[in-house]
Amino acid sequence: MSNDMPKMRFRILRAVFACVYFFSAIWAAGAVYYLGLPDALRIPAVLFFVVLAGTAYFWKRKYLLPASLGLILVLMIQFLLRAPSNDRDWNPSCARPPYAEFLTPDRVKIHDIRDFRYRTETDFDVRYLDMEYEIAAIRHMDYMVVHWDGMEAIAHSMLSFEFNDRRHLTFSIETRTDRKDQFGALPGLYKQFELIFIAGTEEDLIGLRTNYRHEDVYLYRTTLSAEDAQTLFRSLLSRMNRLKEHPEFYNTITKNCLTALIPSVKELNPSFIGDLRLLFNGYSDLRAFESGTLVAEKNESFQHLKQRSYVNPKVDGLSEIPPDFSERIRKK
Repeated sequence: MSNDMPKMRFRILRAVFACVYFFSAIWAAGAVYYLGLPDALRIPAVLFFVVLAGTAYFWKRKYLLPASLGLILVLMIQFLLRAPSNDRDWNPSCARPPYAEFLTPDRVKIHDIRDFRYRTETDFDVRYLDMEYEIAAIRHMDYMVVHWDGMEAIAHSMLSFEFNDRRHLTFSIETRTDRKDQFGALPGLYKQFELIFIAGTEEDLIGLRTNYRHEDVYLYRTTLSAEDAQTLFRSLLSRMNRLKEHPEFYNTITKNCLTALIPSVKELNPSFIGDLRLLFNGYSDLRAFESGTLVAEKNESFQHLKQRSYVNPKVDGLSEIPPDFSERIRKK
């Protein structure tokens, strides 16, 4: 038995090394693809790396495995050193990041609120607003989940704040893409997009999704108190301003439209601990329902709540976004 122990340990260590090596090699293959090489060289470079990594492990030659490990290390260092930027040829939808100017501790002027006017999803008038708000006038916050292409597990999340004068301001955390980018989950893992906090009108951020993209939008009333909604609003403004000066990368898993909200949520509830459903943000509304964060009728099931929170039938048959859009999407 004692003679078998060293062999067993060696086999375990070898298995662990193999798992780490091949996981690192798979990640590094993606890093090669998104290295910024000319399009004609991307696939050949990835194939060369995959052949090198596989050969280095299975064909026992003195220098091949160290060379492969060294290349993986170089790619990791290059990835870690890649810095986000505010200076790119941005798509019009994310060209102007909003920022907040505090006039008094409780009164704020928000610049570059997006209020595009659409004829189609890709044909629109670019329009930005500068608006003043009393933070103490926030009386409610709504949570929205947006599904597309029939996907249940994946969704987009937005927050909308309601003021005493019945104005609404919506926040949408999105990828900031330039004119050459094509959004995708995989490039979002490799620092291909920056992050942007978009502040916009409901007519723009919700209407774009209901009436022009024809995505499925669900709007939930939340149980947050006015004070908690105001705290969350301040946190979003602070992070929005910081992001304008210090850009950050979007990440499909760790910093997306939902997970990027977690630092602000923790300001309300420092003990907040997420679960695996946060990786599948299409189920975030179910988690919020289970935690009591969504307003529901007595003994109401989540399925019934979601059905009556569906926004599209209330507005997507209209030829254009009406002035009373916010009231319409909240009608029972």
